[in-house]
Parts: sequence; C-alpha cells; structure tokens
Amino acid sequence: MNFHVAILMTDQGGYARQLLAGVARHQRSLSEPWSLHMIRLRSLDALTPCLRAWAADGNGVLGRVDSLDVQNILVETGLPVVNVSGSLANPVFPSYLQDPSSAASLAVELFWSRGFRHYAFVGLHRAHWSIDRGREFRSFLAAKGRSLQEIGFELVDVRADRIRESLANWLKSMPKPLALWACDDEMAVHVLNACRQSHIPVPDEVAVLGVDNDEAISELVVPGLSSVVVDGEEAGFRAARHLHHIMTSRDPTLVPLVHRLPARGVALRRSTDVTAVEDDHVAAALRLILDEACYGLRVAELVSRLPVSRRVLERRFKAITGRTLLEEIWTVQCRHAKSLLETTDFSMMEIAERCGYEHLEHFSTVFKKTTGQPPGLYRRVSRRRALGST
Repeated sequence: MNFHVAILMTDQGGYARQLLAGVARHQRSLSEPWSLHMIRLRSLDALTPCLRAWAADGNGVLGRVDSLDVQNILVETGLPVVNVSGSLANPVFPSYLQDPSSAASLAVELFWSRGFRHYAFVGLHRAHWSIDRGREFRSFLAAKGRSLQEIGFELVDVRADRIRESLANWLKSMPKPLALWACDDEMAVHVLNACRQSHIPVPDEVAVLGVDNDEAISELVVPGLSSVVVDGEEAGFRAARHLHHIMTSRDPTLVPLVHRLPARGVALRRSTDVTAVEDDHVAAALRLILDEACYGLRVAELVSRLPVSRRVLERRFKAITGRTLLEEIWTVQCRHAKSLLETTDFSMMEIAERCGYEHLEHFSTVFKKTTGQPPGLYRRVSRRRALGST
C-alpha cells in the first residue's frame, strides 16, 4: 500500500536535517516507500486545509509539533501523528526526543574537567527542550556544590537578532572565567557574537558550548564551536518506524509515549579549548593531558616537559582536581573510549589504539577501574539504553 506522509518541519537547521536523514534511512528500508509531502509551516491557516485535503485512511504526519495550536489542529484531523519536537511539556502524540540529562551530564563533565568554578546557561523561554536542559545542568552542578547563572529569551527575539545588547550586558556582569552552555548551536552563535561585541575573549574568559553539532555553523564561526552531539538521525528513523507501525496497524489511538535518546558525546573545537585553573603548572598539565592523553602520554613524559618536580606537581594537581596525574590521563582516555563504544562499531582493539593503548588487556583493565564496567559490557548496556522501549 502506498502511504502518504506529511513531513512537518518549522525550520531548516542542523537538527531538522538530522531528522530528515533518519526518515530517509527508514524510506530506504521499505519495499514501497512513502509518498512524502513536505510542509514548511509558516502559518496555521495554511496547515489545516493542507492536511484535511488528504486525511484519508493510510496517511499520516511526522514532524515538529511545536505549539498547542498545531497539536490541536493535528488532533482534529484524526490522522496518526508522531512528534519529534520537545517544545511541549506534555505532548499527546508518540514523541522521539533528545535526553536532556545525558546532554547536561556531558556538558558538566567537560567543564568540570577543565577546572571551572563559574557556570552559566542561556536558554529559550517556553521551549521545554531548553527548559529541561537548563534544569538538568543546574541539578548536576548542584550535586557538585556549584550554582548556575541563567538567562532566557523569547524565540521571536532570538530569530530577529534582538538579544545581543542584553546578552552582552549580562555576560559582562558574569564572574570570569565562565563556563557557558547554550541551549543549542543557534543560541551559542548569539553568545559568541555578544562576546565579540563586548570584547570578551573566547575561550579565555568565556568557554562556550552548544548543542546539536550543526557542522555548517560550528565550523563556520570563529572560534569554532564545541557542541554536544545529539542523535537526531536516530530520532527521525525511529519516529518514522513508529508511524509506519501505526499506519499499517490502522490504530489511530493517541499514545502519550515519550522516547528519549541519549546524547552521543561532545565535538570539541576551539570555543572550549581552555583550562580555568589559576596554578600555571597544573593548567599546563591539564592542557597536555587533554591534547595528548589518547596519543599515549605517560606521566613521566608529562612531568619532563614542565619546570616543576613530579612530587610538587602531583601534590598541587591532586589538591585542585581531586585526581592524580595518572587518573586524569585515564579519565580523558576513557571519556573518548566511551564515545567510541557508544557511537561506532570499531573493534575493541581499534578503540584501545585510538585511546593510546598498545595492548587490549591494559586498556580493558584501566577502563573497568575508571568506569566500573568492562568496555564490552559498557557498549552493550549503552546500546540497550539507546534502544529504550521502542
């Protein structure tokens, strides 16, 4: 049967492109692909007749249900719908969203490993995916005894570039050095522009991290933007698979079921390439470890490159970071290993080599000691978690 599916998108940003890539992957898996109808929502008046014109059995909608008005219109059509937007607090349609907790955990881990004491979040009012990220960021920091400075804006003002002055003034008032997480890459670019306007150096005084890893943006801006990598393609694929199941089963029942996909890691670029440690020797050691841990850096080699004794450096390093030099090297290596285990099909030996190890046994021992799990078990558990209850 030839299904007709409306693809509802409200923008053409990087995350939207990821979602569409996932729908395309599902299309390739079908013996008879859907007939797709692309709807770029500009007004509600245009949405209603467009959908009602072909609201027959076997048709459906997949897309960003970003407002209660759009949700209500879709409910009225009686069409099966699967949502891929986290804008609403309680969506009535099955929804495939990004997990704010795993994204916030990665942001905290990145900034904490660089020694930051001051943290900020820039978000969007009324967008629950942004609100959720800010809440989880605040919660993780509170567990570490740190507070969070926050500011939010209306989407219409962000899109019209009307926030730069107020954002610049707010940034100037913040304590430095500052670790700042923006709710997405678009907002992070506004932060970079405001810093430039206020002559605030990035990353030396404000380290900036975005979300979505939109490479068209992240590689274009100066400095290059570090960003939390989310799995929009997988969300689009699973949403399409779910919609196909609803259409083939002919069950239009609304199921308020939310599936959340964990973030995949952090794409590191220049905007976070800094350590916020006052001790110059400890800061230099941290930078060397961040840059070279996965190239086989050893403690003896690290110490030989710094004008301080090993005993003094170890004592200062432990007092500031809470870890020994060796533990910090292991932490950086295992952080990279976790990302590879979660997002690639590389063999264990290849992952070990990419993390600076010549012998798989040594890598496995360090990974288990650092994370509490052998690497093989970590991969299986993380992938079961990613599959969720779909």
